Amino acid sequence: SLKTGALLTCCLCSPALFSAHPEKYTPDLTACAHQLGLAYQQQDDVLDDHLQLISPQTHYAQALSAISDHPHHLALQHCIITMQKRTY
Repeated sequence: SLKTGALLTCCLCSPALFSAHPEKYTPDLTACAHQLGLAYQQQDDVLDDHLQLISPQTHYAQALSAISDHPHHLALQHCIITMQKRTY
């Protein structure tokens, strides 16, 4: 999950670095990317027949929660829900 989480962090946080106040957005986007990375990795593990203690759905919910106050939360929410649908 470290590589997946790092890739998602880069994708979500890179645009924020060009904003007027990147420090305002990067913590929530980093938290969101971390949860998405965990959800993706766990789904991959489930597909590989590994036992999971926390469902990927929990991580998707936490990712949605992490971006709830972001000014572009609706666009981010759409991306997360689309990712969620494609893993089930």
